Amino acid sequence: DAYAKRSNGTIVFDSTRPESIDIATMVAAQQNGILVGSDLVAWLRARTRLPVLFDYASSDWASLDAIAAFDRALRDLYPSSATTLLAILPPDRWAIRDYLVATRTFVFYFPQGALATPFEAAATRRILHATPRGIPILGWFRSPTLTEENSFVQLASGEGKFVVGVQDVPNLSVLTALGRNETRRQASSGAAPLPLEDKTYVVLAVPDGDNIDFAAGRMQELWSEPVRGTIPFAWSLNPLLVELAPPLLDSYYGSATPLDQFIAAPSGAGYLYPDYASADDLSSFVSFSKRYLDASDMDVVWLLNAFTASEIPYTSGRLATYVEGIHPNGIVLDYDDQPRTRDAWVQAGDQTATPVVRSTHFWTTQENVLGKLEAATVPADSGPQFLWLTIYTFRFDLQDGRNVVDALSARLGGRLQVVLPDQFFGLMRQDFLRTAQDRLRQVEANPLESFLFTTALASARIRLRDADALVAAGDSGRAADAAFRGLEELRGIAATEALLLSIGVLLLAGLVAFLATRSRRPASGSAQ
Repeated sequence: DAYAKRSNGTIVFDSTRPESIDIATMVAAQQNGILVGSDLVAWLRARTRLPVLFDYASSDWASLDAIAAFDRALRDLYPSSATTLLAILPPDRWAIRDYLVATRTFVFYFPQGALATPFEAAATRRILHATPRGIPILGWFRSPTLTEENSFVQLASGEGKFVVGVQDVPNLSVLTALGRNETRRQASSGAAPLPLEDKTYVVLAVPDGDNIDFAAGRMQELWSEPVRGTIPFAWSLNPLLVELAPPLLDSYYGSATPLDQFIAAPSGAGYLYPDYASADDLSSFVSFSKRYLDASDMDVVWLLNAFTASEIPYTSGRLATYVEGIHPNGIVLDYDDQPRTRDAWVQAGDQTATPVVRSTHFWTTQENVLGKLEAATVPADSGPQFLWLTIYTFRFDLQDGRNVVDALSARLGGRLQVVLPDQFFGLMRQDFLRTAQDRLRQVEANPLESFLFTTALASARIRLRDADALVAAGDSGRAADAAFRGLEELRGIAATEALLLSIGVLLLAGLVAFLATRSRRPASGSAQ
């Protein structure tokens, strides 16, 4: 009754026309009305005496099919809607409609991916194209085959937008007003760096935190497990929670142990595919994300380039955008079954460099994941190894993840350590610097390379000395960049040497061929 006194009347949707619910949601926002079904109109009017402001079934909207209705909404309702948000929401989802009404958000729904007709797919594209770039799309969609997620996020990314998965968290209009504009600090911040040893370093990670429904549901079940706090875990979350639902974020940060570290879920402050976005759109999104990563004290970002989970090529330029725009401590790629190319490297930007690791997913059984990992296991004297192991939390829990690493540790003779993400990427930087220093010593020990490439060798020495000094000063990002530049110069020496050797071989082969031809030529004046 208290809320009814603040409204101008009722907005009635037609329960036989699903699209009318989203249309009526927008009308309710713009006319300050109460959204109600036709079955409750009489009861509400008798109780509040509020007039009916809009009745979908008796309006001229009723003659339109769903596609035509949303096309009309784009013309008639969007001009009075917020330009900073968009929403896609199935008609039977009600929890976040209070937020959509309060923010005057344009909301629509069509099936996506394999479920969509060509006409519905075209209608989705029209809405995405007609609305501003750089804005979030709240909500979700039915996704029984998983192709729907891949299809919609590709479309959204191509139109410069990103998805914030949420449809079942109630009272967002209240949650978003509590605790905004505050900077959080993680309990794991300041974890001591570890000395590099010849062992396998593992991060156990919880994915899917980009979806607010997951963070408010399944993740809370995992959070309550007794194994949490006994070994390190990485928890993915959407850093936009600092603005969208601060109390939810605080419930985790306030009860976290020093062995819990939160990282930014795909692909920053929202879900997009970096290589489907334009360079300008991605740069803007990364700048937007940095504000929220800083506010939530996150320094590791997880990226996805497509779904279902499989290894998708990431262009160096897109990764460099994250390196330069966020200066992350590390980057994680994919929800992959098992990396099929390189699984860890350093990505350079213009002024800094960041370690990158591909995820290996614990999808099916312990035996399956152990078999995959054992096939990739290297001898004990091969140096440090790095494994990011992601738990499929809709089938397994935290204890299952711990059981896997315990079994793997036994097979490795105890040469395994579970670490926090910050420690993991710090160790990767140490290993990268050690690799560069080893390569420098190899070049210095080669008299020919030392003689031919004096200038490049001197430059590489300076860069690696700078890297050592930066490590000592605690600036691991610039240290990795200096080591990267030095190693690139050393690789350049090897490439140039290989080129010179190839040219030498070709010249020698040409000389041999010339001499052979000359030796077979008849002597001058010989008999014909």
